[in-house]
Amino acid sequence: MDGELQTEELTATGLTPRAELVRTAMTEVFGEQSLGGFEPGGVGSGHGGDSTHYDGRAIDVFFRPVTEENRREGWILSHWLVAHAEDLDIQYVIFDDQFWSVRIARGGWHPYEAPAPANEILRHLDHVHVDVLAGEN
Repeated sequence: MDGELQTEELTATGLTPRAELVRTAMTEVFGEQSLGGFEPGGVGSGHGGDSTHYDGRAIDVFFRPVTEENRREGWILSHWLVAHAEDLDIQYVIFDDQFWSVRIARGGWHPYEAPAPANEILRHLDHVHVDVLAGEN
C-alpha cells in the first residue's frame, strides 16, 4: 500500500496528485460536484487534529441539505469510490455514519464514531469524505 507509493507534495489546487486524480475521476463520471476540504496553498484549520485534509489528501463531496435523495446520491458515489479504491489509491471513504478502509482486511462498511459534538457534519451525513494513501519517502 503506502510503501509502494512516494509521498507527494501539494499541487496548485491544494491537493496531492493522487487526490487530484480522484477529483478528476469523480468529475468525469459524475460531472461537477460541490467539493470542499481543500484550497490553493492547502488548508491549515477547520478539521480534526490528524486530518488528511491538511496534507492535501482528502476531498469532501457535499450532498446538502440532508435528504433521502441526497443520501442516495452520496451512497452511489461512496460505493463507486470503494469499487475504484485500488486504481485510485483510496485509503478511506466516510459517509452517513459509516466508513470503509483499505486497511481493514475483511472489507465492508463499519460504524463511524464521530467526534463530539456529533452533528451532521462530523457524522458525515451531508458529505462524502474520501482520502488517498500518503505514500512513504
